[in-house]
Amino acid sequence: MYSSGITLASISRQVDSLTRKFARKLAIYHLKPVTDQITELWAIAVAKKQPLPDPLSCVRKVVDAGFRLNTYTALHTYLKDCRRYGGLPDAGEIIRRLLPPKQRVTLDAVLPGRFPLR
Repeated sequence: MYSSGITLASISRQVDSLTRKFARKLAIYHLKPVTDQITELWAIAVAKKQPLPDPLSCVRKVVDAGFRLNTYTALHTYLKDCRRYGGLPDAGEIIRRLLPPKQRVTLDAVLPGRFPLR
């Protein structure tokens, strides 16, 4: 009998490898709606001349979305600065604060339970 060499285990390893390779992009994909919501809330508050959102409540939105990061302080500081100096937060900058470019992203740590490796 001829075997092509493709097994369920080899496919599983390939999927795990791709998940690790694209971990940052997958995390950004899942984080983008939250960052867009934060910037939208901020823009609405500015347009309606209402009080700006509390930075801690914005960090809470990220936590409530299921993210477990060790960079919340950087986000909180950035949002406090935006609030203090009257700037609008940028979704891209929020992502950079939460997922620093030089820091490795491990999906199982950042989004526990969503991307378990086999």
